[in-house]
Amino acid sequence: MPDIRTLLAKTVPRRRDAPPTLDITFLMPEIRSLWQKHLRTNVETGACLADNGVGVSLVNHTFGTQTGVSPRCSSEEHAAHLGFIHVHPSADYMIGFSDVDYRSTVLSGDRLSLVYNGEQVFALLRTDEAATAHARLSELERLWANASSEASLVSHLYGQVRSIEPVFSPTQLLCWINDASSALLGFVWYGGVGDGLLIRQGK
Repeated sequence: MPDIRTLLAKTVPRRRDAPPTLDITFLMPEIRSLWQKHLRTNVETGACLADNGVGVSLVNHTFGTQTGVSPRCSSEEHAAHLGFIHVHPSADYMIGFSDVDYRSTVLSGDRLSLVYNGEQVFALLRTDEAATAHARLSELERLWANASSEASLVSHLYGQVRSIEPVFSPTQLLCWINDASSALLGFVWYGGVGDGLLIRQGK
């Protein structure tokens, strides 16, 4: 398993070259501290992932709103910036990343994006295949619009006609949309519980 700082020193050439696991256990104390700040403020909080010379640490903590938070720096501003982590509100539990998260990661140039919801951690790892991701953001919007329609159908079927099994369960739908979004944009997504050992998801 490659050291995360070494891995992020340059982008992974191709999605197929991405490692099967990511170990961010050394970051978990800082991530849990960020989560505790979120609980006290009831808004999304975030921090930049930075190369501190010997590893990766969280810097430039920032507070957002109940629906989002933006980083205070970017890869264009300084070479030490590697990515961004934010925590989702406890009432907004979801698997993986939202369409807004994907768009923000593409536009900011982050090599790694993390999200923590108090129980699970998810990661987006950039590859060189993301070089043309900007041109595919409109396609991403269409993908999520179609998924939203499917989600409404799933909710209706579960709530109104429980004897009929929908094509996707809500969990399956979230996994599918993250598989599709990461493949479309040239990223690889990972997931795991709060211990910090993340497993590659999708193909």
